[in-house]
Amino acid sequence: MLWGEFGMSLAERALPGTGGEVAGLRASLDRWSARDVLPGVAMAVGVGDRVVFEHWTGDACRYGGARRALGRDTLFDAASLTKVMVTLPLVLTLHARGVVHLDSPVRQRLPELGADKAAVTVRHLLTHTSGLPAHREFWRRCGTYAEVLAAVVAEPLVHEPGERFGYSDLGFILLGEMVRRSTGRSLAEAADGLFARLGMDRSGFLPGPEPDVAATEVVDGVALQGSVHDENAAAMGGVAGHAGLFVTLSDTARYAAQWSQHAPLLLPHPLAAEAMALHTHDGQGGRRALAWVAAGDAQWDHVGTAWPASSRSHTGFTGTSIAVDPVSRAWTVVLSNAVHAGRPRPRLREAREDLHTRAWALLQRHRDDTVVRTTPGT
Repeated sequence: MLWGEFGMSLAERALPGTGGEVAGLRASLDRWSARDVLPGVAMAVGVGDRVVFEHWTGDACRYGGARRALGRDTLFDAASLTKVMVTLPLVLTLHARGVVHLDSPVRQRLPELGADKAAVTVRHLLTHTSGLPAHREFWRRCGTYAEVLAAVVAEPLVHEPGERFGYSDLGFILLGEMVRRSTGRSLAEAADGLFARLGMDRSGFLPGPEPDVAATEVVDGVALQGSVHDENAAAMGGVAGHAGLFVTLSDTARYAAQWSQHAPLLLPHPLAAEAMALHTHDGQGGRRALAWVAAGDAQWDHVGTAWPASSRSHTGFTGTSIAVDPVSRAWTVVLSNAVHAGRPRPRLREAREDLHTRAWALLQRHRDDTVVRTTPGT
């Protein structure tokens, strides 16, 4: 593999004939930053193990603290990318080892779940078809991991398991706890072990006073920097199955590149292929692989219409996203602190679709070339 290309020097190599696509993508990133839609944004595009474009621009902190420019190694709050970067591969690893089974009741590992959840399986949680609600503000009444977990366990289902799709943070909180009990390690420790296998040496939970972390929302005049933005994850101590991960551009590119090739360093090929297959049907109201969003999902597919039907993606509330296509081996990573400018984020979907569409156009022109790396001001 060509992992060295993820860490090569900043000597740029122009790809013949890509000037328009590269300049357009770079200008679009700069424009979305200048408009405060993505105050700080870093993007990488690749095919398999090759990075074909990389650019970062804007500010790691623009409000609620000393202004600070974004760098290539800035850590971002990944938000719900935690679901596909931590919880999904750890659950699938447990399945591959025979510790849990995708179609086994979750109660086998979490016996405190009530009789109303007896039919909920691991697969239901991974596909968001368990019947659990999308979100509850547990943080308003819970202050510890145990209290939030107990509140999730007690939360009634809003529909029968398997009946329909309904995106749920609560389901991934349960999956995170299942991983913790099944491995005997905290989710943070399990994630560190997973990332070590891929050479992802900067990403993880609880970054603490790390000096180069992208600020998220401004609360009471002070920007959150190094603390998880998701309130329920914060109440759980910063480590949860639905949110809490912090990532860098290069680490996330490594991860996306893995899934573009059926995750050879993570999972057996048949299991990775099953994870990327469509697991819901039209009558359920959503298009989902295991955790991943399948192309064409009306609500959650934010990569635009240019990416093929075989593509899979995921987004994070803070402004992050990953898209991969295991057929063409194409992938794109966008990391941003969109919530730094305020929570409504009215143009975030437009920005995501624009960037991913431009990335796909670039990929179609030069799949076989190597690296175009751009830096602020170039």
